[in-house]
Amino acid sequence: MRISNRRDAGKALSAVAVVLACAIAVSGCTDGTPEAKSADLCTLPDGSVELDLLRQIIAGELDTGSTPADRLTANLKKDLRDREPSDESPGRSVCLYRPEQQAKPHRVVVQARWVPRDASKDRPMAEGAPFDVNGVPGETNDIASRLYVPCDLPGDLRASSDKVWLKADVSYSVNIPRSPGDQARKDRQTTFAYLMARRVTEALGCENEPLSKPPVVSPVPTP
Repeated sequence: MRISNRRDAGKALSAVAVVLACAIAVSGCTDGTPEAKSADLCTLPDGSVELDLLRQIIAGELDTGSTPADRLTANLKKDLRDREPSDESPGRSVCLYRPEQQAKPHRVVVQARWVPRDASKDRPMAEGAPFDVNGVPGETNDIASRLYVPCDLPGDLRASSDKVWLKADVSYSVNIPRSPGDQARKDRQTTFAYLMARRVTEALGCENEPLSKPPVVSPVPTP
């Protein structure tokens, strides 16, 4: 899998869309069900794509911190109800992963929040590569990835959810100091961000199942 940078995005669009399937994204997939649901959002089963990717990103074994799924979904739904129309909601911590036996505060952090659909998206990332995953826009660079996900919630939250994106942010301070140009690392990070965002949408019960398909990434050309 390869996501082009801004300079070669137009050229990459003429190529065949790249499928971030198990056999391409990681070398350690074993049971054919890499995206199996776990008891909580942050537990990554042995043999899963997520765990194999994370071990490559962190380069070793890891400690895990998590927010219980029921608390996260309750907070996100409350944020959606309480949000002012023009505002984004506060970032909610989903998962935190840190290398074992490391003194530095480097880690991988997954967060989620609501942002208005009718507002401009965030300022482009420095040296970021924009992409589209099955219609879901996003961007990645050496130390972060983000996705803007349409999440149709049922009941009294439907009208509000139609006006926002569920924004999934994953930061990778384990890559500081940065070493730009490592395309394989960006590919791993983008795949991991997509699969972790999927867990959040499943916990929330997004009726449109926005991330249910295998991730097919197309780079977005720079105007």
